[in-house]
Amino acid sequence: MEKEVPILALVYIERLLLNSGFWLTGRNWRKLTFTSLIMASKIWDDESFENDNFSKAFSQYTTKEINEMERVFLNFIEYKLYIKSGDYAKYYFILRVFASKEKKSFPL
Repeated sequence: MEKEVPILALVYIERLLLNSGFWLTGRNWRKLTFTSLIMASKIWDDESFENDNFSKAFSQYTTKEINEMERVFLNFIEYKLYIKSGDYAKYYFILRVFASKEKKSFPL
């Protein structure tokens, strides 16, 4: 995945939380993060994997489960996958500040 994918995924997660009333919990954060990363990869990457490839790489999920997680997620965000450049920049800098506080690298 390209380095921009996690930024898009963060935007999608926030959209889901705002539209659905869900909270990130110890039980759902992995599936929500995984699903948002898949969708972001499909939007950003010129040659993204398909869901059957993701299920091979992440064997804890079947292709059918990934398809369903993606469908439900997309319904909750009302299929709004487009991200304005200003929103992208906002989340980019949020992640940079977080990485800086945690003394982690975050490339420009």
